[in-house]
Amino acid sequence: MSGGTISSNTSANVGGAVLLDNSATFTMSGGTMSNNTGKWGGAVAVWNSSTMYFKGGSISSNIAATGGNSGGIDVNNGKFYFQGGSLTNNVCTSSCSANGLFYSNGSVYSYSSGTISGNSIVNGN
Repeated sequence: MSGGTISSNTSANVGGAVLLDNSATFTMSGGTMSNNTGKWGGAVAVWNSSTMYFKGGSISSNIAATGGNSGGIDVNNGKFYFQGGSLTNNVCTSSCSANGLFYSNGSVYSYSSGTISGNSIVNGN
């Protein structure tokens, strides 16, 4: 994704805007993902040996539903490389595990540049 907008989408479960599963690869170098809702990953879910390169653009104002993980990005047994861009103002509602970024189950997370700010858990545990 090098430009454009993905917004106002809803998933009852995984990845409100984008779901990467079963060794998928996705690069975001520009554009915006905003106002999406998903239980695990309000904006993006990177699962099952998938890889995301976040090099630029904005992931903001996304929501993870009650009991989920991360209003921004949920990485479960995947790889996430944060190389630029901004991850801001994402919200995880009640009983969530993380606000902007959540990774688990043998996931790889690498940060080299970019902004992470203003993410929150509302009525969290």
